[in-house]
Amino acid sequence: VLLCALVAVSLGLGLGLGLNHGDQEQVSCRHKCNEVHREEVPGCRCDSGCKERQDCCWDYEDTCVEPTRSWRCTNFRCGETRIPGSYCSCSDDCLQKKDCCVNYNIICKGEIPWVEEPCVSLETPQCPAGFDLPPVILFSMDGFRAEYLQTWRSLLPNIEKLKTCGTHPKYMRAVYPTKTFPNHYTIVTGLYPESHGIIDNSMYDVNLNKHFSLSGTEKFKPSWWKGQPVWLTAMYQNLKAGTFFWPGSDVPINGTYPTLYQVFNGSVTYEQRISGVLKWLDYAKSERPDFYTLYIEEPDSSGHSFGPVSGGVIKALQLADQTLGMLMDGLKQRNLDKCVNLIVLADHGMEMTYCRQLEYMTNYFKQIDFYIYAGPAARIRAKNVPKDYFISKLMTGLFPLLQCKRSPQHFKPYLTPDLPKRFHYANNIRIDKVHLLVDRQWLAVRDRSYTYCDRGNHGYNNEFKSMEAIFLAYGPSFKEKTEVDAFENIEVYNLMC
Repeated sequence: VLLCALVAVSLGLGLGLGLNHGDQEQVSCRHKCNEVHREEVPGCRCDSGCKERQDCCWDYEDTCVEPTRSWRCTNFRCGETRIPGSYCSCSDDCLQKKDCCVNYNIICKGEIPWVEEPCVSLETPQCPAGFDLPPVILFSMDGFRAEYLQTWRSLLPNIEKLKTCGTHPKYMRAVYPTKTFPNHYTIVTGLYPESHGIIDNSMYDVNLNKHFSLSGTEKFKPSWWKGQPVWLTAMYQNLKAGTFFWPGSDVPINGTYPTLYQVFNGSVTYEQRISGVLKWLDYAKSERPDFYTLYIEEPDSSGHSFGPVSGGVIKALQLADQTLGMLMDGLKQRNLDKCVNLIVLADHGMEMTYCRQLEYMTNYFKQIDFYIYAGPAARIRAKNVPKDYFISKLMTGLFPLLQCKRSPQHFKPYLTPDLPKRFHYANNIRIDKVHLLVDRQWLAVRDRSYTYCDRGNHGYNNEFKSMEAIFLAYGPSFKEKTEVDAFENIEVYNLMC
């Protein structure tokens, strides 16, 4: 009976994989992937042409194809022969060759995952030979608002463990405007946007007569980037820095790139990013960075697309959690999980927005003869630049027309010097003359042609709860099981230094 069942299973697999049973002797592809096809050798085949010929062995897909698409070991893969094109290996010599999948020791050696280990005291670094200083990893999860971790913590075991075992505040306050580039660059410089120059994701500099945007190439020019990012601080002290994405890290600031860096490319998978940092940690001491950055776009991208309270964001949070788990298992496999100082944080939060909640400038002006940076942190400048940029009457003339003209009015206009002083958002020529402080969940836009109203956005007043970001720190330099008071992200630079 058992034999009949096995035959039936084999036949079923054959129907799914294009096998040609006939009179062939059934042979596994184990250790035979990409063997040269020879007509005189009987049995099934495991070369890349077997599917076309319909003579693949029953386990061809699992043995020869799946490893080239997977970043993880399975019980089936343990002890495999190394396959060209695989992302990582589960072969018996992978630890020696430093190309194991991050869960090799878990699946093939029976160790438990990092997330299942209890919290341990890390008062002193426990580092492998060759690591004189504990490496620092700064890991940003874009748009991860603090409330997400309170609401969805049961779905985020790796992030929740980091929070439980390490140091965290209830939230970290972003700088204004609560946008991606200004906040990421504040985190690594310790400066407010008015001082480091990246005052928004989009801006105009009249002295340069240039426009900066996330989609253009102007952002790669160092003239926009002021201050000293932490990777340069490290390098000026004879340390090395490796940045796997971070705003500004692919720019020669002060004439210098990080020791190792990657130009941002959103098509690079999160697994590739984690693997890249782990490979840098495998470098010889003379080449290995001491400071690292990591950046992922989620949950920000899904927050924009689906809104902060959505199934799409939950999936994105779980992906971010799995990415952290991959990093921690990779560190543990290198005996670095009790050595590395890891900071996981976000640049800002996320707010719900609605296409019916738009403030149109056409409701306030008969003619729109100015340029508006639309959205939750709207700015207005002269349209004809640089010619009219310094003509004050063009801007001051607009101001009375914006005040108390409608009721209710979902923004408050400011001449930029009169913005709340706590914003530290006035002393830079790139900050335009008129500013609209917009209500929660509203956007200020030019006219009814505006359609980028999404289901989520950010940029609002940094005291709004929805703009609060996460901060989690774990490692020998941080207290364990500790909650601290909330703080501003300008403090992170000093903390790292």
